[in-house]
Amino acid sequence: MGVPREKYKSLRWFRKRWLTRRNPAVGYLWKLRALLLEAVFLLLAIWALSFILLFVADLFWHLYLETMMGREFCLSFPKRAEQIEQLLDKDLMVLSGRITLSAFFVSLAIAAVGRVTHINRHFYMSLGIIGKLAYWGLPVTAVTAYYIHKEYAVSQDFGLTLLMAAIPTYCLFMSCFYYTEKLLPEAEDVLGFGYRLSKKVREVFHKMTRPQP
Repeated sequence: MGVPREKYKSLRWFRKRWLTRRNPAVGYLWKLRALLLEAVFLLLAIWALSFILLFVADLFWHLYLETMMGREFCLSFPKRAEQIEQLLDKDLMVLSGRITLSAFFVSLAIAAVGRVTHINRHFYMSLGIIGKLAYWGLPVTAVTAYYIHKEYAVSQDFGLTLLMAAIPTYCLFMSCFYYTEKLLPEAEDVLGFGYRLSKKVREVFHKMTRPQP
């Protein structure tokens, strides 16, 4: 049995009226979907980059230990050499994944707070790429390294953790600021929407409770 003509017209009207991208809710969902896909591919790329860098660092470290300078380094700084050895003995695939995800979520959290509180508008959006890297990159990297240091204890040396967190964080934090700008409203927008909504509710309430002539 086919769909009745009137029902078909109703479904077609509903689709054109509500399931179009011009509908703010539908448009937001499409934007969210596109940004999620972009974030997934970005995370996979940075994860691979972090793994390659750690793998190369492990390779060069063991080559360095075979040299005279490497042996002298181990004799002069045994504690630092032991920390590096313990760090590179971990599962580098898992370690690179943890660092990448930590850098992403810490950057996203900082960007979200800055977006809601208008900090990004005044102290981030007005900067160029060099300014963003210089003024925001290091603090975000430090927070990421502190989180990794406390959450995963990958190394007792905070300097090594900071070094590992630097490249993933610098590769990700500007994208996280971009995502929050596209997906989150500022506090002013939220308060304005709440005020307009409450005003509409009051108007409807007054109309409903108004005495009839």
